[in-house]
Amino acid sequence: MTVTVGTTDKRGSLLILGGHKVNLWRLANGLFAVGGNTLLDPKTAVSVYNEYNETDLREDYITEVFEPWYREQFKVVAEVPSSRDPNKKYLVKQGPDGSLTCECPGYYFRRECWHTQAVKELSSGRLEVDN
Repeated sequence: MTVTVGTTDKRGSLLILGGHKVNLWRLANGLFAVGGNTLLDPKTAVSVYNEYNETDLREDYITEVFEPWYREQFKVVAEVPSSRDPNKKYLVKQGPDGSLTCECPGYYFRRECWHTQAVKELSSGRLEVDN
């Protein structure tokens, strides 16, 4: 399976940089992986990536270049009302790999919520909408 920069693999790891010797990943648990090393800090991850690939990327590449670019890849696909507060709405966004995210507290803790589930069902034609 080929994964392009900005997409995730089956384990939920995000490819940040592809290299000719090693790649730089942000793991599902928030840590970074480069050439078999697991790293806590994004600057250290870029430094190790540079050593392996003999490159000279700036150490703040992840926070100042990749993350702003990556956030722009997510497009709002729905605005879903809260089930608890009728005055509150949550944005459901679709990432470059087709995955859905939500800004609600439930999604933050579980990486799934009824808002994203409703959008999936609506897009598949399984959800009935009251008129």
